[in-house]
Amino acid sequence: MSRLLCLLALLLAACGGGGESAPRERALSVEGTFSRASVAYVQDCEGVWIPLDVDEPGYIGGCRVKNLYLNSGDATKWKHLAVSNASFSALGGVGTITHQAGQNGSPYFYSYTGRNSDPGDQPPSYFASRLSFRIVSGSCAEKFTFAGRSNGTALGSESNSPTLQVRGCEWHTVSQTAEQFELHTGFIQTLLTAGTTARSYELTQIQFEDRSGAKNPISQEYCESTDKPGVCWFDGPPGTTRTGALHDGFTASNSFVMGGGVLSESLRTLLSSAPLQLEPEATNLALWNTNDHVGIAVVDSSSNNHPQPAPGLACTSYVLTDPRSGRFVYARNDLAFSGGTITSVNTALDYFRPGNAVWLHLAGVGSTEPMRVLASGPRALTLDGELPAIAKGQKVNIHRVPNIDDTIMVRRNDGTMHYSKVSGVTLPSIGAAAVDGYQHQSLVVALADPFPCDGINSGRVGNENQPVYYYSPDDLGVTIAHGTGASVRLVYEREQTRMAGLGYLLRHGLVVRIDAGSTYAMVDLPGGYMPKGVEMTASAWVKSSDPAASLSLVAHAGGVPIPADYARVSSTVVSKGNAGRVRLVVPAGASVFVAVPQVELGGTASSPIVTAGVQATRAATVVSSSQQ
Repeated sequence: MSRLLCLLALLLAACGGGGESAPRERALSVEGTFSRASVAYVQDCEGVWIPLDVDEPGYIGGCRVKNLYLNSGDATKWKHLAVSNASFSALGGVGTITHQAGQNGSPYFYSYTGRNSDPGDQPPSYFASRLSFRIVSGSCAEKFTFAGRSNGTALGSESNSPTLQVRGCEWHTVSQTAEQFELHTGFIQTLLTAGTTARSYELTQIQFEDRSGAKNPISQEYCESTDKPGVCWFDGPPGTTRTGALHDGFTASNSFVMGGGVLSESLRTLLSSAPLQLEPEATNLALWNTNDHVGIAVVDSSSNNHPQPAPGLACTSYVLTDPRSGRFVYARNDLAFSGGTITSVNTALDYFRPGNAVWLHLAGVGSTEPMRVLASGPRALTLDGELPAIAKGQKVNIHRVPNIDDTIMVRRNDGTMHYSKVSGVTLPSIGAAAVDGYQHQSLVVALADPFPCDGINSGRVGNENQPVYYYSPDDLGVTIAHGTGASVRLVYEREQTRMAGLGYLLRHGLVVRIDAGSTYAMVDLPGGYMPKGVEMTASAWVKSSDPAASLSLVAHAGGVPIPADYARVSSTVVSKGNAGRVRLVVPAGASVFVAVPQVELGGTASSPIVTAGVQATRAATVVSSSQQ
């Protein structure tokens, strides 16, 4: 199958609202049978590469809304936590909450997003939440507090949520967007009131969206869901804005808030036709192309359970991180130890790389000192020390921790990053107050470069749960083939890459930066091998401080120039062998930033294929039937 885009007309249908005064709702129906045995990415109406689920079609240039709240059109199936001072009833797509006189509180409404339930391995995420409500009895002047909050196992408080106060008896659609760095199994919305009289209100059209990669991460139009997430496609960019005319302030706690308020919507039309993205199977030979395998933690400046550094040093020389939030294997009971090797039945271990430092905690046994990874594979991990004997089925936590001479990157309150080398690590002791075999204590990381006191650990609200990243040169896996004084490192470019349409691909915003020294530099990114005589295409999103910089395939002359701002460039050649790696040529004194490299067969660059240390294949998209 060639890489042609096949134009398909879609039959679309809109659903009616839940009542004359209720907000409008819209849904999408598509005729046709599609299949694709893997995830894929398609570029939407804002130029953002959005992720598609297995077997989900993608429409080039269309705007997709995905509602993660299940059964949004059937309030009888809403998941809610009842409280003693309020009752909940439902009819169709409208739920009613009735409060007793003088009481505060209401049911919590939540829905699982399908995320891993372990409290780690979670990139920062912008979640937008919305619902519509109106007061049906009681005073219209009463203030109702709307909040979106975390649910399930989380670091720190489960109340890391912005709040919004709204008043009035007409239908209001309220929305907020908050950044969540912690891992959450769900997202909760609630309405809280405080009044002297009994009152009740109706609510409808609950929606949760993962807007992590959107250029404007505001809530979009409502899209009804069933027992599966609702998916709707619209023409044109979102027409939603937030206003403050009906609310009395917006506050946040321990969370970076993108904004919240009452939604004003200029509703788009449903998608009538668009090119369906049809692609053959393709394999990406470029490895670790999103840098999501580096160490991850969160700042834990509010915890009282950590070993305190010396007075006066807390905000200059140390960063306190929660070790539960790092990239690790958490509370697994399918692991077997033999000498210095860990093997697993069904737990992936290949994202640990040789050179990484890890720390093991065994329930009922204790903790080890940090050990280095010597080798890793899909189901095995070899360390440089002897492991204690464990009983079959015993829970084990494997934590990746910073290592001396690792580079550490800490995000400050203002969004900037502080870069330093790690000079020491103090592991927490595991006490009797452990929960699930693990106590919530902080890891003390000493910095070689002092940390400014106006950032983390200064006691200011909002410092907690800020991202911390750490990596060794082994994480990058790049080769400097030429250049005197050339260097390669990771940098934080989240906002820049998000505005370039890469927010869902680069959730952490980490890109490789290459700085040439006194001579030009040639740097090869990690990749595989392809035989001679086949047509190959190398591509990446890149930017450069010098227009003479270029991108090509290893062992091939020439190359394509790199622009000043992030853009995808590609180079196609007939392979001379060893062509599975991207080569970047950087003029003396210049810098090049590179993200999502890809090397594949064929003469064009296909949609992005994410890799994590090994080659990755995107399955072909197949249309087995379609009707007009």
